[in-house]
Amino acid sequence: MISFDLVLAALIPCVLISVRFGNKGCAALVHSVAGRFRWRWALRCVVTLLPVWVVYIGVEQFLTAPEGSHPEPNLLGIIFIAIFITPLQAAGEEYFFRGWMMQNVGSWFKDPRVALFIAGAVSTVTFAVAHGATDFWILVDLGGTAIACVYLTWRTGGLEAAVALHTVNNMIVGIGSGLAGTASASVVTESTTGSFVGTLVSVAMNVLAVVILLRLTRSTDVANRAHEPYATPAIP
Repeated sequence: MISFDLVLAALIPCVLISVRFGNKGCAALVHSVAGRFRWRWALRCVVTLLPVWVVYIGVEQFLTAPEGSHPEPNLLGIIFIAIFITPLQAAGEEYFFRGWMMQNVGSWFKDPRVALFIAGAVSTVTFAVAHGATDFWILVDLGGTAIACVYLTWRTGGLEAAVALHTVNNMIVGIGSGLAGTASASVVTESTTGSFVGTLVSVAMNVLAVVILLRLTRSTDVANRAHEPYATPAIP
């Protein structure tokens, strides 16, 4: 599990190197229109979403965990991975699906609206399918998360909000499942099954996260247009 997470984390430098030397583009703009990863903005997103997700996943685990379940014997290891590895794994997926993929597919179209729609659709479908699930409701669930991340990336002019949402979700799900003794069931595989109610709640929470973070932009100086000047980026 940890080795696969590290492989996904390695997508970050792979994407930046690919854009810089393969596409001959400005790798700095993969992070955001500011030409860098806006750490302060990302941290605000994480801090804002954390309590919401703790309540959400806490209630979900309380209602769905098997009766008499106990924390996983390797709980400390699960918590370590969730805190230190999961953010890199989530960021790696966002840099690939919402960064590299959307920018590359979008560059094929002159009309920005068409570019956003097609690139967002490709990113959403590939993200859902890449998890290996075959269950309809799981695919819809993953697609809902992908659409939320696509929209946040577009509206905030960068990957930070999407990385924050992805990180908080995976981190709290990991820790919550470890506490509830359902860690193996929290990993999406081809045999994972979902439900209409579970998917509906997940989609609703993603919508709530988008609303919260977009409201947060009103009190934060977050550039969302590529023509705004950006600083020369430091090494991320």
